[in-house]
Amino acid sequence: MLEENTIAACFDKLPEFRVERTRRHKLIDAVFIGLYATICGFDGREEIELFAKSKESWLRRFLDLPNGTSLSRHYLTYFHAC
Repeated sequence: MLEENTIAACFDKLPEFRVERTRRHKLIDAVFIGLYATICGFDGREEIELFAKSKESWLRRFLDLPNGTSLSRHYLTYFHAC
């Protein structure tokens, strides 16, 4: 269970639209990367992926990223479903 005062807790109840067998990345990782990239001025899935790749070592301090940061297709799948 996540502590109520964390950013992760704010997104803990997001619905999962992705097909389970094709999920390579944790939803919370994709949401965090998208949020951080947007705050830093990146726009669109290609720019978000560029941000993720360039900041991967920093992101790994906070996120598991079991399959790296190549998330652009996964952003598209999730955020278009919302």
